[in-house]
Amino acid sequence: MALLPEPADPQPLLHDFRADPVAQVLKTPSGKIEIFSEKIAGFGYDDCPGHPAWLEPIEWLGAASAKDYPLHLISNQPSTKLHSQYDMGSHSQAAKINHREPVRLHPADAARRNIKAGDIVRLFNARGECLASAVLSDAVRPGVVQISTGAWYDPEKPGKRSLDKHGNPNVLTPDRGTSKLAQADHRAFLPDRGRALRRCAAAGDLFTTRRRSCGATPRQGFGTGITRWHSGAAF
Repeated sequence: MALLPEPADPQPLLHDFRADPVAQVLKTPSGKIEIFSEKIAGFGYDDCPGHPAWLEPIEWLGAASAKDYPLHLISNQPSTKLHSQYDMGSHSQAAKINHREPVRLHPADAARRNIKAGDIVRLFNARGECLASAVLSDAVRPGVVQISTGAWYDPEKPGKRSLDKHGNPNVLTPDRGTSKLAQADHRAFLPDRGRALRRCAAAGDLFTTRRRSCGATPRQGFGTGITRWHSGAAF
């Protein structure tokens, strides 16, 4: 991996504007930093007001659906590849466990589900399911699981909605925009609706988020469930 050199003279954010806000106006209607945007407010979008505001996510641990899907899935951008590019490269492959993407969860959540480090687990919800390899870490909060995006989609039954064997969280996330204004894919940010994380029987009961693997923004969390994978299939 090559690292770019640090700039010799790093400039702080909005350096020119801060030095001379009259001559170096910003490309906003007022030419200033705008906490409130009259233009955005004028669109009348119920999911994108003209000022910073907390809007309840589609899925989160405070939602009613959390009783069914008690784990909040975060699917971040990977450090071993660029989105899904180079996933088959040696650097990305070296980070896999059992040839699958690692999923991190708190030891307390793992103990309740009889999940041990290195176990193959199934993440699942009403939208999809995928396999990943468990990594136990107290750096993850209880009730939260984390898996990076970018694992190449590897369905058990190509051409059909089926289990992804490689650990692509996009199979779990909703395919909808972040707002009427942005339309960015927020599969990366929200918790997927899944069942509770619990030990599975023959098929496994692991829950997480999914859909596609590309996206320039970090995924929002979604409700999910997770369980150990018990199957005779040699994936």
